[in-house]
Amino acid sequence: MIVKDTFVEKILESLQFKAEVTVDLLNSFFLSKSEARRDYYRFLTRGPRQFKTDWADRYRKRRQFYNTLNYLRREGLIRRTECENSSVWDITKQGLKQLKYIYTRKKNVFSSATAGFDPPVGSGITIVAFDIPESAKKARSWIRVCLKEMEFKMLQKSVWVGRGNTMDEYFIHALRERNLLQHVHIFSVNKRGTIQVT
Repeated sequence: MIVKDTFVEKILESLQFKAEVTVDLLNSFFLSKSEARRDYYRFLTRGPRQFKTDWADRYRKRRQFYNTLNYLRREGLIRRTECENSSVWDITKQGLKQLKYIYTRKKNVFSSATAGFDPPVGSGITIVAFDIPESAKKARSWIRVCLKEMEFKMLQKSVWVGRGNTMDEYFIHALRERNLLQHVHIFSVNKRGTIQVT
């Protein structure tokens, strides 16, 4: 039986409230009459004293943590090894590669280490034209390195052509991250015409 997370959270919230009420009532037995009267008034107006830990919130965060772990495992970035009565998580080679990429990108977003994208797929060809100011030399160089890595051929300095008409979506995302998307024009062509891609 699969229980939805929201239902579990409601149960935990209800159980915690009952536990807080119980603790509050038990605590009142050890108070003087005047203290108990004030405590009772506080209970009626404000409710029971809340625990420092929110059970539902703790459950929610725990679920988010394990969902993240499972996502990273599915992506091949980490792996889980069973050791007797516990599980050990460690990073894979692909994970280390991705981590290195992230560190490099933070340090220098136009580093050649961040230029590894897959070539276009599908039939036809893709033409990439970019219009980036000469003052942004690093960005221009980075795009050229990216296009070479994706097996594009240069028609002109700012116009490149490659086999396949579907670009790597990570390249599009990288352009958007670097605020370059408005300077780059990508055309998918189903028929090659007179353009030859060797």
